[in-house]
Amino acid sequence: TTTTTTAGQMQKLWSYFRLPKQAQEVKKYKGFHVHRWPNEEYISDDPRPTKVNPHPYPVRALSTNEWNGSLLFAGTETDQGSPGVMEGAIGAAIRVVQDLKEGFKKKRDTEKSEVCKEGRLK
Repeated sequence: TTTTTTAGQMQKLWSYFRLPKQAQEVKKYKGFHVHRWPNEEYISDDPRPTKVNPHPYPVRALSTNEWNGSLLFAGTETDQGSPGVMEGAIGAAIRVVQDLKEGFKKKRDTEKSEVCKEGRLK
């Protein structure tokens, strides 16, 4: 059945992420629900939509980091390519992960430089 197939796919995903407890919980699923968001009144005026259009104007301020890069924002609305849809959530997550990597590298390089100045690293 579709439920069994979906549960099996989710179980493989949880196992891949080494989360055996969650993988076992998936076996308890008895069903799932699909919601057609394009059919919602405020999402689309088209009774038979073929796509969901992203918001027409990305807002740069929503993706701007605050507190010198210590506060990062991610979510569909913060993506500059596809705000308001699933692709936007993924794009925002990728951006934030990249920002985190850069921030950690910068911090590591700063700490390494300070250790060298103090003469603790040869």
